[in-house]
Amino acid sequence: MKRSFRHIIICLAILTPVLAGCSDLSTDYSSLTAHMTESIEEQMEENQVIGLSIALVDGKDIAWSEGFGYADDARRVPATADTLYGIGSISKTFTGIAVMQLAEQGLVDLDEPVHEYIPEFTIRSRFPDPISAITVRTLLTHHSGIPGDKLQDMFSSDNGEFRDDILDYLAGQYVANPPNHIFAYSNLGFELLGILIERVSEIPFADSMAENLLDPLGMNTASFVPISLRDDVSSLVSLGYHGGQSEGHDEPPLRSWPAGSMNASVNDMARYIMMILSEGSLGGNRVIGEDSLDEMLTPQNGDVPLDLGVVNGLAFFLSNPNFAYAGSSCGHDGGTIFYLSTMHILPDQELGVIVLTNTDTGAFITDPIATETLQLAVELKSGLLPPEDTFEMPNPVTLTAEELSEYEGTFTSPDSSLITVTLVDDQLTAEALSLEFDVIPRDDGWFSLESDVTNLSGALYTVREIDGERILAQNDHGNETAIGVEFIPPAVPQAWQDRLGTYQITNPGDAYEMFPVFPETITLIYNDGLLYFDLGYGGLVVMYLEPVSDTEALTVGLGRSARETVFVKEIDGDEVIEYSGFQWKKTE
Repeated sequence: MKRSFRHIIICLAILTPVLAGCSDLSTDYSSLTAHMTESIEEQMEENQVIGLSIALVDGKDIAWSEGFGYADDARRVPATADTLYGIGSISKTFTGIAVMQLAEQGLVDLDEPVHEYIPEFTIRSRFPDPISAITVRTLLTHHSGIPGDKLQDMFSSDNGEFRDDILDYLAGQYVANPPNHIFAYSNLGFELLGILIERVSEIPFADSMAENLLDPLGMNTASFVPISLRDDVSSLVSLGYHGGQSEGHDEPPLRSWPAGSMNASVNDMARYIMMILSEGSLGGNRVIGEDSLDEMLTPQNGDVPLDLGVVNGLAFFLSNPNFAYAGSSCGHDGGTIFYLSTMHILPDQELGVIVLTNTDTGAFITDPIATETLQLAVELKSGLLPPEDTFEMPNPVTLTAEELSEYEGTFTSPDSSLITVTLVDDQLTAEALSLEFDVIPRDDGWFSLESDVTNLSGALYTVREIDGERILAQNDHGNETAIGVEFIPPAVPQAWQDRLGTYQITNPGDAYEMFPVFPETITLIYNDGLLYFDLGYGGLVVMYLEPVSDTEALTVGLGRSARETVFVKEIDGDEVIEYSGFQWKKTE
């Protein structure tokens, strides 16, 4: 938003009477709601989002909560502040608080091995670290090293309760990284935490969450029972939509309840935000001690060198660069098949916002809407403005061929695409996603990328040696992140070369047709010394492999889904390729 319009917002706030229902607030948010209503409606129309709800919290009050669009488009049922959506991975913050409750009772020690509480938990490893290094804390911070997902049967059409058969799956898997080596987001890690909660509390998981957290907070319509299984609140449940389509769908249940199955309204979530802003209590009910909540909101990964740009606490993400000027921050995003969500909380400002949508294209608008709303609220309440962007591109410098060669290499990005930096005739070039860029060396060891096709003028790049890894780092207006790790293709055994060809999935699962979380058909290719799966889209989406034996290979990259194991197995006399629980058989 332009600075001049912000001044208009402030003036309107002074001149406009306080909103009805917000009379206990010292800040008048009527100008904010007027502006954001227009902004939300525009963004929903542009991105074909059917329904959205938002709540803004100021201290112990709901400053604004409202629904836009429809919970059921065909029947024209409006979305309201009480409409129920899946909140996706925001669920993890609730699971984290439940673990901390058990820790406060002396029933769980965050630094004890997970198998102390789940004795049958085991997983294979290629590293010297014992399984005892996988502690409760490493699960809460996504630093356990266990794989990110079991994509096969992630969604299901059955009515089963939360189950622990994921333990059998993990027993046959390998850790992708040593514990505390790198932040690697893991839904499986939070599934384990859900099993831990159930074992230690001796209460079914969803019941335990309701009894010890949701009910005390007065979150009367919220539940971890998947939204499609809840007959008790059917009139409040929003259908799910694909952007641009008017047909509504019931979302199939998510297997990983503790990682993402919770459903709630923005009015429910406003109470949760109030509790966090009130340091663990609400309405006289304390659900978590101040010290425990403070630990959850304290950075846990400052001693992990590879975690460039990632600051996380226990189940919460911290230090959002959009709110650095406003003090501390915490939050989480969420996404399932149809439901997208964003929650940002600013404890120092006693402000928080939650945005929930029912359309997959909501991924493009939840965070911008939440961010703009909260920045305007900070301005109205405290007079603080986001700082002006003072970024200036460093001056270009001339380097020798020897100095330029320090930047050469092939790097795999988190999405498994390749970034190749090459020196030819004293000129560095970079190639990524079939695009070619000129590499311009800059002051202080950084370089920029220039292309006639796309504009990357606001970002800088460099190559760093970090914790034994050669990392391609990006600095986007002061926010540094790791975007690639060097990949030196290994020799590919003949056994893998003999498997080249097209493979068809054999165990898609009963909800696969609605949400194919991985391609039905994959093609194994060996080209220019690289072994990879072509996952479709004309070869634009690939998964590079690093064979470690004749029957095992690692996915290549850094962080989530990287360095996980692809297996070759014999099942019923046929050779199949297995990854993330899915199995593919070679076609004739």
